[in-house]
Amino acid sequence: MKLDLGLQMISVRQIIDADIEGTFQRLRAVGYRNIEFCNHNPARDINAGFEMPAERLRRIIEDYGFMPVGAQLAPASEECVKAHIGFHRQVGTTGLTMGGFFYDGPVMIRDVIYKLNKIGELCRENGMTFAYHNGMQEFIDLPSGRIIDMLAEGTDAALVDFQVDTYWVFQGGANPADEILKLGRRVKQLHQKDLPKDEAGDLVYQRLKRQCIDIYDAQTIMDVTMAHRVVEIGEGVIDIEACVSAGIEVGAADIILEHDEREPGADDIASLAASYKNFSRYTGVNFP
Repeated sequence: MKLDLGLQMISVRQIIDADIEGTFQRLRAVGYRNIEFCNHNPARDINAGFEMPAERLRRIIEDYGFMPVGAQLAPASEECVKAHIGFHRQVGTTGLTMGGFFYDGPVMIRDVIYKLNKIGELCRENGMTFAYHNGMQEFIDLPSGRIIDMLAEGTDAALVDFQVDTYWVFQGGANPADEILKLGRRVKQLHQKDLPKDEAGDLVYQRLKRQCIDIYDAQTIMDVTMAHRVVEIGEGVIDIEACVSAGIEVGAADIILEHDEREPGADDIASLAASYKNFSRYTGVNFP
């Protein structure tokens, strides 16, 4: 068994609006086939993260041979999710994920658990899967325990899977492979990017601790988190081989490249092509 390689479309957010179909064509030329959409403003925009009707998007996907393996939404209401389910069923997307939570206290954790279970039930009723996408905050030790463990315990395993972003696990001071194994069969997909070598000793959780920032200071944590850097796969410090092996062990299906930040002026497609090539270093990755 291997993990199928995919691409999170936020990786081309700087160029896709100018030429949507052309961007898909260039990605297919690189070799990418499996794709995951991303919408950071789901309440305002019922789409795949860029302006295109579902019918036309499905035609492009079919014409170029893409396979939509998911769509990530920022936190949204049940009613909003219903609209996105309708859109993505037309496109042919197989499941939704939700991420981007910044927790301000125990009450919010309980509320998110309730929300995730309700949305998971809604997705199942409509023939789609649903998964939680982690950030960094979930892996920091708190007196009451870690948020990730509360989420795993509080959500219904029949309704809510996990999409483990290994980069943010690492930024939170945990070992990504160990966390994948701990979540076990609930892990259906991995999100993968790499951390620059010169930042290995200055992780986000270390900065928060050094600055004595309250772990529930959601706004400050969001600001610190957003100021992150990413390098091409295999050029940084994350043990991607171990992540791949752990993903295979728990039965995950996909490893999805998410290169969401680049240096100004960088060539998005060239960067994604380099990562695509570098994924061949890992024997557990399949190129659909």
